Amino acid sequence: MSLTSVYSRAWQLQYGLAPGWFVNLQPNDGIPLGLKGRLVGDYFQHSGPLAQLSSLVPKPPKPNDRSEWQFQSSSGIEFVAAVNGGTSESIEWLGAAKAGVKASFGQEAGVSALGSHKWFHRFPDMDSVRTALRAALAAGDLLKGDAIVVELQLTGRGVLLASQGGEASIEALASGSISPGGVNIADFSGNLSVTKKQGAVTMEKFGDGAVIAARVMQVGHRGMWWWRKIVILGLDEVTLQQQEAATFRRVEGDGQDEYFLLF
Repeated sequence: MSLTSVYSRAWQLQYGLAPGWFVNLQPNDGIPLGLKGRLVGDYFQHSGPLAQLSSLVPKPPKPNDRSEWQFQSSSGIEFVAAVNGGTSESIEWLGAAKAGVKASFGQEAGVSALGSHKWFHRFPDMDSVRTALRAALAAGDLLKGDAIVVELQLTGRGVLLASQGGEASIEALASGSISPGGVNIADFSGNLSVTKKQGAVTMEKFGDGAVIAARVMQVGHRGMWWWRKIVILGLDEVTLQQQEAATFRRVEGDGQDEYFLLF
């Protein structure tokens, strides 16, 4: 299994994301709402923004806290992050550094990452998005197999370590100062520099608002499936989970629309 696939499956499992999400191994690469491309396996090959959606993209929201998150794509990854002064005891492997991270990945490909908070950025009015995509289909700007980014998972500053396997390991330390009371490793991530490395492993630092994952809708043929209202006899209300379960089932439509869109 490729590194991207390993990362994608573990991320979706840990954070309970619905179908249609892919991870971004290069968080500094811009992935805006309305970006068009093709989802090949777990990798998104983007081609450019869809013009019909440009006026509908809202400003990205701000995070509502600075809580720190950590992620390992498997339990076999040994990861340590530390800040000198974060506890009453000194941390020997940091030496004179202010903070540091280190990870050992073993034989398998994997990802270890951390950041300060996560939040979502999405289109506020999906009915308008639906109308715009219908227009794009009619104009020939969307074809079968195309995918459109409709939701983003953003993160605050942090670092991503990625290994292709083969007993890879890495250590990175940070110097510099920080505001009083700052003890989160993410606050030091911008100053991290690799001090030890073995095997095929990389480190990417990212800043506030980086895209850690994104969700797409894909274009297919015959029938329109777009959160269609599901009618179930005997039930007055249908939950979102029931709607999605029916929507994700790939069935032929009623012939009224040439295309359908699926997460």
